[in-house]
Amino acid sequence: MAEPRRFSFRYFCFALAVFGSLIVPNSFATGLVPLETTDILNEFGLDEEKFGFVAGGVAVLATVLGITAAFFVPRFGAFRVCLAGYAMFGFGVLGLALLPASAFSLVFGVITAWGMAYLHLGNTLVVQLAPHRAGTMTNLLHALGSLGKALGPAFALIGAGWRAPFMAIAGLALTVLAFGLFGRIAKPESAAPSEAEREAPAGRALRQPFFWVCAGIFVVIVGMEIVVIYWLPHYLKAHAELGKELKAARVAYRAQSTILWSECAGRLLASVALLWIRPLPLLVLALMGTMGILVGTELQLWSGPQSSFGMICCGVAFSAPWPTLYALGCRYFPEHKGLLAVMSGAMTSCAFIVFSAIGGLIGKQYGLEWTLRLSPMLGAIAIVWAVVLFYIGERRLRSASATPA
Repeated sequence: MAEPRRFSFRYFCFALAVFGSLIVPNSFATGLVPLETTDILNEFGLDEEKFGFVAGGVAVLATVLGITAAFFVPRFGAFRVCLAGYAMFGFGVLGLALLPASAFSLVFGVITAWGMAYLHLGNTLVVQLAPHRAGTMTNLLHALGSLGKALGPAFALIGAGWRAPFMAIAGLALTVLAFGLFGRIAKPESAAPSEAEREAPAGRALRQPFFWVCAGIFVVIVGMEIVVIYWLPHYLKAHAELGKELKAARVAYRAQSTILWSECAGRLLASVALLWIRPLPLLVLALMGTMGILVGTELQLWSGPQSSFGMICCGVAFSAPWPTLYALGCRYFPEHKGLLAVMSGAMTSCAFIVFSAIGGLIGKQYGLEWTLRLSPMLGAIAIVWAVVLFYIGERRLRSASATPA
């Protein structure tokens, strides 16, 4: 009687670590940090221009270091490397929270972003559990990740300032890590890994330009979301018509929550929709939602009664692209799911930091209206990119199937 319970507990720990791999970092990066940016910049004595320079350096270092997981996954397995990401992320955030503001904080910033890149291996682990439902499973995983984004602002209510919420996020990451150490993939012990689960050498994919086409689109996808999630609250707080500061903060919180909960619902619906429709129409329809951002900005509807419609459009636009494009990448590179997960994670971390900074620089020079206009521009680029990626990928698959073995 003891063996089934032990196996069940290990499976629970495995599932907790896999699904937490996006909930935890999203709560931090997208849900909490945008609300604490002003306090952080003030404490570190940075303006938007200096922050852009520092953030760019952190993004480049974290992206380069994140690629190292491509060499660790074949040796240690995706699950162990993902757990290492929890440790790096947790201790990185904890270091930021405990140490006084100094140049040494950059080291912990790099470690945090590096760990976030490793945590994206959760995409690989989910696909391994259901290889024939890659799009559905990744959308389900990212729906839970969106739930983390939506719950992230609640951490801002913990204590005064930004350090106490950071410590809470670090504690959550290290708690999930502790459970994950007991986790095992839910497979019979005698089952050998299938060909689809074996990682081919990373260099084979890195030498192919099309692999970089699949990985690079995540910069655009994340960028179009970050400039809104990160800077829309600042835009609403600074809007002259909002009046008192308390009311402005309340409107900003409502806007962010509406977008993130819409994104969560959109990804749950996308998980079901991909059972019946092809991914390209879903991508195009979702990305068209970025036009709601443009309408809301041009017609000044963010604080009016129509604002909820524009925010829901934002959530829909941000819902399906990332997990659906990852599933397509796994379809075109089935022997490099781990590498694709790491690269997409590195691109996500890079885009988060870079577009957070770029949005501030554009807002300082031209106004935050132009920061928000950047999102539909990136959405239009993403539509064209996704169509080209899908066309080339499907043609490669047809050519491969037509080639005699």
